[in-house]
Amino acid sequence: MSRFTVILLATSAVYATVAPTHESETGGTLPLKKWYHEDDHPVHALFKRGPVDDGISYYAVGTPGKPSYI
Repeated sequence: MSRFTVILLATSAVYATVAPTHESETGGTLPLKKWYHEDDHPVHALFKRGPVDDGISYYAVGTPGKPSYI
């Protein structure tokens, strides 16, 4: 083996054994009982939903004779 390879392996071995390990422990529960915010939460003012209908009439799925580019 080349000297560089030996140094690289030795350095990797040292870092592998010395590298700090941490375990994330959340207790298995979520901080809140819900994963969403209520409708009156300020985040809803930042990320508003658009209208349900975009005003365009679309073909029904599987409509025969529908152009392939639509």
